[in-house]
Amino acid sequence: MIIVQLFVSLHQNIMKQLLPLILIALVIPACENVTDFSDEWYQQYKGSTSIDSDINFNPVEVYNSGEVVPPILKLQFFTTKSYGCINYRINTTQFENKDELILRFDKVEIGPVCLTAIGPAYTSILLPEKTKYVVLINGDKIDEYEVTIDEEKVYFSPKTVSFSNLKHRQTFRYPKDSFALLCGTNVDNTHLCGDFYTLLTDSTNVSEFTFEGDGIIPYPDSTSGNWRNNPATFFTYSSFEEYLRAGDLLKSFSEKNLTENDGVTIYMSSWNNKHFRSWMF
Repeated sequence: MIIVQLFVSLHQNIMKQLLPLILIALVIPACENVTDFSDEWYQQYKGSTSIDSDINFNPVEVYNSGEVVPPILKLQFFTTKSYGCINYRINTTQFENKDELILRFDKVEIGPVCLTAIGPAYTSILLPEKTKYVVLINGDKIDEYEVTIDEEKVYFSPKTVSFSNLKHRQTFRYPKDSFALLCGTNVDNTHLCGDFYTLLTDSTNVSEFTFEGDGIIPYPDSTSGNWRNNPATFFTYSSFEEYLRAGDLLKSFSEKNLTENDGVTIYMSSWNNKHFRSWMF
């Protein structure tokens, strides 16, 4: 019995001595992964100029051409200040430090031609998929955001904000192998949207889905310019060939049921920039 008690006592003493070392071992790796958001660290990225406006920005997936290709993830920036020409540009300098994207706003300028209209200055940059932190610098002001990027969404968590404004923290991405169906009508032919919806879902292997939660969706949320504008519906398809079949269905449906100036527009837009429009048939 005495031997057992001595063993227990010795074990407890060893654990008391090892516990601080274990805690230090756990804390040090965590500290190494923390981004330094101190002003001193970012002095090296500051410039001698700045812009005299706050900045609105948002992540967005865009297409650089009319080709059928997946979209590119970018950050778009707009000044809150309006200028006398709509083609003012924001000049920036960009830095990348591992998983950190640092953007410095240098100045606002215009080229040799003024497109006469009032509007903000603008620029856009690529947002690498690996990015976990975005730091914006305007003169002596530094704004910091933590970023989560996955296949479904881009999420910004503000850490320090002074001159930049992100309207929505969460932005949905185009789901792979998805498309949006949009349909607007006149007041006397509203049934046509339902008719094509039924034809589409009965004749192709597509599955309807919704974007869950708050955030900006990449597709248009409804038609516009019709007497009756309906909310968009979203689908995924089993193969791209199935989506092309859906386009053939829209073509035949439009030729049989739609007439010029009847106020009906039906179109489908896919995640990889393939469109089918009823008014083109």
